[in-house]
Amino acid sequence: MRVQSTLSLLFFCCVSSIGQVDNVRMKNQAEETAKALLNDDYETLIKFTYPKVIKLIGGKEKMISIIKKGKVEMNDQGISFEKVDIGEPGKAVKAGDEIHALIPQTVFMKVPNGRMKSETNLLAISTDNGNNWYFLDTVNLTMETIKGISKNPTKLSINFVS
Repeated sequence: MRVQSTLSLLFFCCVSSIGQVDNVRMKNQAEETAKALLNDDYETLIKFTYPKVIKLIGGKEKMISIIKKGKVEMNDQGISFEKVDIGEPGKAVKAGDEIHALIPQTVFMKVPNGRMKSETNLLAISTDNGNNWYFLDTVNLTMETIKGISKNPTKLSINFVS
């Protein structure tokens, strides 16, 4: 909840409303990303990952390596993704040269003693007026992380939690 409130505050302070954005396109691309996660389609996951994050991590190959390692660690613990439901995108807002929106997602996972459901948001980011979208899961985002990614991606470190 803290991240969602922080993101809302960020939007109100730093952005202005924009005209109509194609929410169907945004949602379809978010669903492609979810399908790629479930099917270990790393190329598609990278395609929809915010480029500044890829740069921050050390490039495409390093990012894929981290994702694969995380999946192996999850499997070793008896955890796996079962399903991801993408909700309806929220209102899109202009943030500098980008468009941002929040999209609710529900992730269903198999865990050693049953199943788990996690409800979070994706931060959808477009750098080309809504034609193509990148996605960040807000579950581990903080205001510091967001500011660091947007201002100077080479000087910020992100800890990945598997």
